[in-house]
Amino acid sequence: MRPAPPRRAAELARLSGSAAPSTPADYERLALASPSSSFVWIKYMAFHISLGDIDAARKVAQRALETINYRWVDCVRCRLNGRWRAAEGCCRG
Repeated sequence: MRPAPPRRAAELARLSGSAAPSTPADYERLALASPSSSFVWIKYMAFHISLGDIDAARKVAQRALETINYRWVDCVRCRLNGRWRAAEGCCRG
């Protein structure tokens, strides 16, 4: 198994151990620090679900969809699929 990229490793460290978020405010800080991290948003939604607060989890999901930079995600998807010319066009600007 490959090691996690540095950014993901930092997110994992913030989400585990004694420094793990335990309140909505903790998750808000993480989401503000890494707004395009689907990993952080999913963990935030899971936190609300674990408390049985489905409405709050839905609100977090909606915010995530509004916040995550999908243009960047599409660019990465193009590159991973080997469509370099398409990626060159979508990654500009």
